[in-house]
Amino acid sequence: MPNVFQFLEVQRTDPGKKPAFVRVKELGEIYGDCEQQEAAEQAERCIECGNPHCEWKCPVHNYIPNWLKLVAEGNLLEAVEQPKASSIIWKFNESAPT
Repeated sequence: MPNVFQFLEVQRTDPGKKPAFVRVKELGEIYGDCEQQEAAEQAERCIECGNPHCEWKCPVHNYIPNWLKLVAEGNLLEAVEQPKASSIIWKFNESAPT
């Protein structure tokens, strides 16, 4: 049986933020890279939280617990594709000029 209290027992960690002067030049991600193992551990802490308010409060209606499960299992490519299937916002992002 999974530990349903991991979200309380395992401390939340985020990848380090890139310095502002780098972000201004890159116009990309705010956070630096995250190791797969670290991402899996953070995903595991949330999967069984019992109150996935992240899903019903998500403004673009992504199925966040399903995405976290894919990350925890190491299925990163499938995890990247999952929000595209559940949210129309990706259609706009893919067609926007860069």
